[in-house]
Amino acid sequence: MGRLRFNMGLNPETFRWNLQPGKSFHSPECLMVYSKAGLGEMSRKFHCIVRNRIVPERFRDEPCPILLNSWEASYFDVTHSKIVSLSGAAAKLGIEMIVLDDGWFANRNDATSSLGDWKPDRKKFPFGIRGVAHQVE
Repeated sequence: MGRLRFNMGLNPETFRWNLQPGKSFHSPECLMVYSKAGLGEMSRKFHCIVRNRIVPERFRDEPCPILLNSWEASYFDVTHSKIVSLSGAAAKLGIEMIVLDDGWFANRNDATSSLGDWKPDRKKFPFGIRGVAHQVE
């Protein structure tokens, strides 16, 4: 007890970026809170900051949409047809939004590769992400 240690920002030991002359780099923002009252109080502080400082005012008092995350339904086996089918069933239940989670990008069939490649897998999504988005609207 009596000790405090925290890390924030980019770690100079593991992060490298070649910055070309005349170019700029914008780091991610970091939000931190402190509480002597434990994790519950920290969570409440985060919620208060996000609600009052980050969420645009016009959305603060709007109810959040009910959403379905594709991960639990399909894991890495997510495809255009599965998302279209899932969205139809979800809409009948009043679900308003679908989150297309992990597995949509090229060669991401398990946890050993392609994380963060951010290019749609054309075998799983032959019409791209825009194509599936248009079909589930």
